Amino acid sequence: RMDAFQKDMLQQELRGAKDMAASMEQQITRLHAENGALRDGDGLHKELAEMTKQLREAIAAKAKLQSGLQARLRRAQAEVAVLVLVVNEQEREQELHVLHLMSQADEMAIAHTRRERSIVALSRASR
Repeated sequence: RMDAFQKDMLQQELRGAKDMAASMEQQITRLHAENGALRDGDGLHKELAEMTKQLREAIAAKAKLQSGLQARLRRAQAEVAVLVLVVNEQEREQELHVLHLMSQADEMAIAHTRRERSIVALSRASR
């Protein structure tokens, strides 16, 4: 459950970052169109350069976030794999312990049966 929860949280964060970058790209495209229609000259160029810079920064931040989320996801997957191995090993140890106890119980039953037979044989012999 924890792995699924962590994975879900990471996916939500990644989706949010992707949505933010897509929204910024749409806004920049819209502003390009508006400014192209309303302005001409150096002011528009500076504004577009600033918007482009902001978009690049947002994309870089998204990539950094995505990389971090993927690293966290890989780490969580590795932790789950280790836990699975530990649980499997513990199950094997428990199975071996149960088999050992069953073997001891069988040995005790055999010894008990032998003692009973010996007692019966002695009581018959003493009659």
